[in-house]
Amino acid sequence: MLGACTAMDGHQRTPRDSADDGGLRPGTTAADPAQPVDQEPPSTGAIGEPPADPTGLPTGIVTIGDDVFRVEIAATDEARLRGLMSRESLAPDAGMLFIFDAPRYLSFWMVDTLIPLDIAFIREDLTISSLDTMEPLTRTSHASIEPIPMALEVPAGEFARRGITPGDSVTITGAQ
Repeated sequence: MLGACTAMDGHQRTPRDSADDGGLRPGTTAADPAQPVDQEPPSTGAIGEPPADPTGLPTGIVTIGDDVFRVEIAATDEARLRGLMSRESLAPDAGMLFIFDAPRYLSFWMVDTLIPLDIAFIREDLTISSLDTMEPLTRTSHASIEPIPMALEVPAGEFARRGITPGDSVTITGAQ
C-alpha cells in the first residue's frame, strides 16, 4: 500500500495533516488499548508467537477460525502510509493489521506495493465485513463497504485457500 489510506470522502490522511494516531496510545494495541505493549520484537517467530519484525512495528497474532496469521501492526499514520510497500515477498502466514481510531469508510491502493495481497475489512465486533484481492503496482481503489476500524492484508489467495469468508470471526492476540 502506498501514499495513504484515503477516506471515501477523498480526504487523504498523512502524518503532516493529521494528528490521528490510530486511536491508540503509544505502546498499546487494538485488542486492549490499555494493555502496554513491549516494543522490542521477539527473538522467535514460532507459530503461536509474534514474528521478529525488522521494521520495528508492533507485532501480533490474528486468528480466523483455525487459521493463524503473524502480523505487523500499523496503528500510526506513518506505519499505515508505508504499509507493505516495497516488500518483495510475504510468507503465507504473515500480514499487516491496519488499526484506526474509529470505524470509517476506508480505501486502499497498491501503487508501490510489489506483491498481490488479499484484504479483509474487519468490523468493530471483530467479524469480517468484506474481502478483496489487490493487484500490485495499481491505483485501483479497494474500499470497505461499511465503516470499519481495521483491515488485514495477507498474501493474495490466502483467504480463498483457507476458506475465509465475510462474517468469519477474528481474534487478535499476542501483540508485542
